[in-house]
Amino acid sequence: MAIATDRVYTQLRSDILRGLYRPGSEIVITRIARDFDVSIAPVRDSVNRLVGERLLLTGTQIGYMLPDITPASLRDLYLWHEHLMKLALARRPLTMRSIAFDSESVIESPESYAATAEMFFSDLCFPAPNRHLEHAIATAGESLRRVRLKEIDHLPRAAEELAVLLDLATGEDHRRLSAAISSYHRRRLQQVRLLTLAVGGTLDV
Repeated sequence: MAIATDRVYTQLRSDILRGLYRPGSEIVITRIARDFDVSIAPVRDSVNRLVGERLLLTGTQIGYMLPDITPASLRDLYLWHEHLMKLALARRPLTMRSIAFDSESVIESPESYAATAEMFFSDLCFPAPNRHLEHAIATAGESLRRVRLKEIDHLPRAAEELAVLLDLATGEDHRRLSAAISSYHRRRLQQVRLLTLAVGGTLDV
């Protein structure tokens, strides 16, 4: 059963992070079990692991569901991500290691853009000797993955802004990079309602 659980967990987690399930939607264990051609037990084990990672919620009458995304929650996530980036940048040595990304490749598709953004921000904290900070950045990046998949189609200069960060990260000017990171997040904060709708979230009442 362990192999079945790992397979269900890995695929379900990936599907959630890629936005294949609408925010706030129900996760029906029997339906997942049927889709994966497994018994209910490995699905239940998988969703409980995802509850522990805060990718699913429980305790509701319908069982398991995805957290909803609202402009307020998305704003909080962008602000938290920016704060983490500033902490990581403050811990970096003056001379940064070269981050091996081709800035031209980030515009190829929403998938490559989102993957490049996530990897770039994770690499930005290297080699900061703080595992808690690394984990927090990775978790925030995963939470933003479904939104980043929509950014490139809804923010006209999204790829250009990311390319600027990639270029600045190979230099020694922390001040310019910090300002660019602030600008990057500020633009997204200005568009949280648009991005909330893009991922199927709920507008604040």
